[in-house]
Amino acid sequence: MAKVKHCNALDQHGQLEQIYAVDTLELVLESTTRGVYVDDDGDKIIFNGSNLSFNGEVIVSGRLNGFKFVDSDGDTLISVTNGDWIAKALYNALAGPNEIRGLLTASYASKDQFQGSDKGDIIYGAGGNDRLTGGKGEDWFLFGHGDGRDVVTDFDAVGGTGKQDFVRQFSNDFHMRRSGEDTIVDFGNGDTLILLDVKRSDVTLDDFMIF
Repeated sequence: MAKVKHCNALDQHGQLEQIYAVDTLELVLESTTRGVYVDDDGDKIIFNGSNLSFNGEVIVSGRLNGFKFVDSDGDTLISVTNGDWIAKALYNALAGPNEIRGLLTASYASKDQFQGSDKGDIIYGAGGNDRLTGGKGEDWFLFGHGDGRDVVTDFDAVGGTGKQDFVRQFSNDFHMRRSGEDTIVDFGNGDTLILLDVKRSDVTLDDFMIF
């Protein structure tokens, strides 16, 4: 189970892809427990793990337990912890065609936990049964085909401008139902989004937008 924390208000992929020039990343620090890559603007990706080894710029062996994105001002943007990954596989995902997106999605397993910042975030759990917490601000929760059974712990359906949360989904073919104190958004084929402690009457189609 990976724990993903948004430390600044940004989306899971897009803004990171704008911040980082992946093709300019250089390995500036290497050890058996750490690898630090820096791009031309001073933005860092820091990998932490055990028994790491490198061949030039490439992580070739070892295990990773976490990584984080740190901008040129030294502020952590997103941190991913509590994992157990083959280091070479995650490095290859970063070096592949999907770059940042590839690294993040390769690190997700089932039952991941996502924590938003104290501002507006866009949070995407990808596959598996994930637990999503937006935090303060206007948050967008993305939900795609095959994403499983995700739970949103703090969905605000009535907060108003700057506070209300929204869902961006892959299909408008869904139905909603009440389950105790919760609202379940059912897309079929086992894909559900559970809004904890949210009244069914408070959730309308205005809270949803298709990709």
